[in-house]
Parts: sequence; C-alpha cells; structure tokens
Amino acid sequence: MIDLFSKKLIKMAPKFRSLTVLDARDSLTEKMNFLRAFSDRYLGLNFKGDTALGQAAGFVLTEKLPVLMAKASGFLNAIEIIQSILCEPNLNVKLVGVGDEQVVEIMRTIPGLKVMVPSTEEEVGKAVEAMLAHYGPTYLHLI
Repeated sequence: MIDLFSKKLIKMAPKFRSLTVLDARDSLTEKMNFLRAFSDRYLGLNFKGDTALGQAAGFVLTEKLPVLMAKASGFLNAIEIIQSILCEPNLNVKLVGVGDEQVVEIMRTIPGLKVMVPSTEEEVGKAVEAMLAHYGPTYLHLI
C-alpha cells in the first residue's frame, strides 16, 4: 500500500504546491519515490516523537502542508503532543503511519483528529485525495 500511496501523492503534489513530505521511516525510506520527483519538497527526519511533530507544526506556520510519515508505533509515545500541539489548534498537519494496526484505535480517541484506514488499492487513492483536501489534522494508516 505504501507504493500506491507514494504514486498518488506524487500525482497530487502539483495541485498542492505547498505539500512537503517529512519522512521519519528508518529503513522504509527507499520506498518513497516522492524524493526523486520533488526533492525540494522532501525532508528525511529521525523520528523523535515530539521533535518530528514540532517540525511538522512549524512547517504549517510557514504555510506549508506537511505530510509526516513514520512507523505507526512511533506515534504512540506522542499522543498528548498530537492532541495538544496539532489537534487543539486545528493545525493542517497530515500524519501517515505505516504498520502496527493497534495505533488506529488510539488515534481514533483523539478529539479533532480525522482518521483514515484504507483497506483496498482504490481506497488508498481516495484517502490521499481526502486527506489533502481536508483542512485540519489527519491520520492516514497504511498496512
């Protein structure tokens, strides 16, 4: 599903000119073709929960549309930060978690966070479109 996500994000990037990918996915980084297509809108990060989320919030303040990608389990240590820094002020930050399905149920408990869990190839494409079109914090879970 990550490859489908990547292709759809690349296709949508010209329409969303402020879209910037913040990629904190350790060994999964090689699967992200966005870097090759839009190197000026891609930043590789070390995921340190609050630091990566703070960077994503900072990108919003510079009128960027940050898409923070990380292993889903990495978001678990930052639930309070997601709620207080991203959701309460309704920052337009997009979180994309890969793997660990248990994270989805926890993310669904955060007020103000739109959660999407596509299960088919067609749904992945529609979810990316909906995620980018929606103003506000969004969590997209990929398996």
